[in-house]
Amino acid sequence: MAIKGSGSPMEAVDEYFDMLIKSRFIEMFEDQNYQLIRLGDILKQNTTVTKVDCPDKETFVTLSSKGRGAKKREIKDGKTPVAFSGYRIHAGQFIYSRIDARNAAFDIVPECLEGAVVSKDFPVFDFDTNAIEPVYLLHSVLQNSFIEQIQSSSFGATNRQRIKEETMMNYSIVLPPLSKQREYSQFVQLTIIIKKHYQQLMDSFDILVKSRFIEMFGDPYLSPKYQKMPFMHCLDFNPGKSEVKNVPDDLMVSFVPMDSVGTDGSIDVSKEKTLGEVRKGYTYFRDNDVVFAKITPCFENGKVSIAKKCRNGIGFGTTEFHVARPKEGISNSTWLFYLLRSDSLRMLASGNMSGTAGQKRVQQPFFEKISIGLPPINEQESFASFVKQVDKSKFEVVQSLLRLKSKYIRTETPSKRTDCDL
Repeated sequence: MAIKGSGSPMEAVDEYFDMLIKSRFIEMFEDQNYQLIRLGDILKQNTTVTKVDCPDKETFVTLSSKGRGAKKREIKDGKTPVAFSGYRIHAGQFIYSRIDARNAAFDIVPECLEGAVVSKDFPVFDFDTNAIEPVYLLHSVLQNSFIEQIQSSSFGATNRQRIKEETMMNYSIVLPPLSKQREYSQFVQLTIIIKKHYQQLMDSFDILVKSRFIEMFGDPYLSPKYQKMPFMHCLDFNPGKSEVKNVPDDLMVSFVPMDSVGTDGSIDVSKEKTLGEVRKGYTYFRDNDVVFAKITPCFENGKVSIAKKCRNGIGFGTTEFHVARPKEGISNSTWLFYLLRSDSLRMLASGNMSGTAGQKRVQQPFFEKISIGLPPINEQESFASFVKQVDKSKFEVVQSLLRLKSKYIRTETPSKRTDCDL
């Protein structure tokens, strides 16, 4: 279980490789005597408009900020866009978001998004790959110096600051020889390959833990190995704010928005507010409580985490969180974490949501109705020790990869980017 903001192995490696890519760009291209070239001299906007008459049959695209790239846009039930005029995008084109260009919302369209559609707020451009390397182009516009240019000239209401095409095309980047661009592109692609191998290895550790949970405990909901007990018997559910009644308002505590809880079990506790700012309208938790989402899409995506390293041991989240606190001598937080991430729990909950379509939630009455097979606390703690050893192995793998990075980067052969995960 990765804890963001606390030096988790996944976070450390991701940050390292991102830093490596940026550092290599600076090393190769900054402070060099290369010519400047306008984006408009190497990019040609593709203005072919497509009438999207059957939106329910199309693939839609969104662009994430901070260089995280183009991804398929998930359309919720009842939210399919009406017919509109936009662009049909193709692999290898440069695309950006007018609205979010100031936050580095750019990408080269990957092959998995070939033929998808976007609105006119996502201009697309063709370019000659014999003049500029796609990876080099993308990382040129992701540099801080380029983003600062955009931020200084964007306009519009807060968080809606559009950059029109004519403005975008007037920005300049340095244009080194194509051989240098290709050298950098190979370096970037190889770095991405290494990151992906690492992520696959981390996934295998997670599969190992899930398999061990089933091996030890069976399916606690559907076919339990142990005597069934009410779910609420093993935990305190939403323990409330009474424990902070006499705590000073100026005490700094961790504040956790919904988007700070990851589907990988991570939680970002680095944001802070005073207790006085969050006493009302928020959900209180403390270190070792299990925090999970009640809103349906987040719950179904496994947004569950164990709170650790909260400022002064105290954290607050929005009212869209549930809190499950293990009872001493009855349950263990690591076991409870995996219990709440069970596929069978999500299956049971699917028919017990409350609220309107698109805004359904898993509420406390659902948990009050279900039972689980409750293993002895010593077996739960044995499982927790196994998870701790797996986490240690993750950390050791990270360290070995970092020690080997220089040799690996210089000797392996890169391959083309072909999917949306790169």
